[in-house]
Amino acid sequence: MSNTPINIERKRSALDYLTGQIDVWNRTANKRKKKISVWRKRVFFLIIFGTFCGLLSQQLYITIEKIDDPHELDLHEVLAILSAISIALASYAGSQIISSELVKNQTKARATSEALKVQAYLYLLEAAPYAKKNRERVLYDRIEIIMKDVSDSTPELDEVYDNGSLKYKWKNFLTLGRLGREGKKDVWIQKFDIDMTFQEYIEERVEGQINGYYLKKAALFQKYLNRGNSWALIFGFMGVAVGAVAASAESSISMWIAFLSTGAASIGSYLASNRYEYLMLSYVSTASQLELISAKYKSMASASSLAQKRFVAETESIFAMEHNAWISESSSYVEEDDNEDEDIVDELKDNNIS
Repeated sequence: MSNTPINIERKRSALDYLTGQIDVWNRTANKRKKKISVWRKRVFFLIIFGTFCGLLSQQLYITIEKIDDPHELDLHEVLAILSAISIALASYAGSQIISSELVKNQTKARATSEALKVQAYLYLLEAAPYAKKNRERVLYDRIEIIMKDVSDSTPELDEVYDNGSLKYKWKNFLTLGRLGREGKKDVWIQKFDIDMTFQEYIEERVEGQINGYYLKKAALFQKYLNRGNSWALIFGFMGVAVGAVAASAESSISMWIAFLSTGAASIGSYLASNRYEYLMLSYVSTASQLELISAKYKSMASASSLAQKRFVAETESIFAMEHNAWISESSSYVEEDDNEDEDIVDELKDNNIS
């Protein structure tokens, strides 16, 4: 494409539009992801807290049932009420707040942002299907198709946080110090250099994603998995130990096996709902594919224009396939994720813990 003023203006206009849409749906996906993550933590802690209070209430009742002390009995009742409230809130949040609709909307927003980004790089480097003269028409047709997936979804509007206000401090506390930690709004916006060269594309898009995102995220998810599995193992070991002690002596300590088993199950449910293992493996696989294709075409900075465009098309297809695989896998978890915490809550109710 010749760099006439008209063509440059068309290109800048198209990239500006893509930048705006990518930013909107990236922010929407991030905010919904934060909401899901925060409420999953809350459900986890509510289940643990409710189980602990319920069992402690039963323990106190067994201990003081022969003692006529109304104050002690009041404490037992308060703990029972706290247990019932906590488990009821966990059940409500797990089914109503972290709904399948919220998860689907977050997935669609992320898919839209990433799909638009793929089209932007293909268009910017004039790779297929943007190697012909009607590239702008092809681009807008593809954008229209992509945007249909979020036609029924309302984007999240940005919020301005005041880190000195009571509202911010209270919100920061409720979100466990994660949401809005910096006290400032996220100002990250995807930028596209209209004069990007092929070598810059390799450094920014390919190597930047390998080292700055995929491998970094995979290492983080592996740390979360190792930490969670370690705690689940500790809870399981303690449960076995408590069971052995309870079996060798007549004691009400055996009821705490339920707390330890619930803790281990809740940790497993939390790790599964966040799909850390799948994402870690997926990101490592994608990074490996990008490293392979990058090594294969490392010397292409001086290769033919056609070969470079083919490389861009192949690279962006890797990103597109990774995103589509994640979306497909995420959708398959929706129904299971909706029911997993509810199963734990139902088990607690069946055991009269609440």
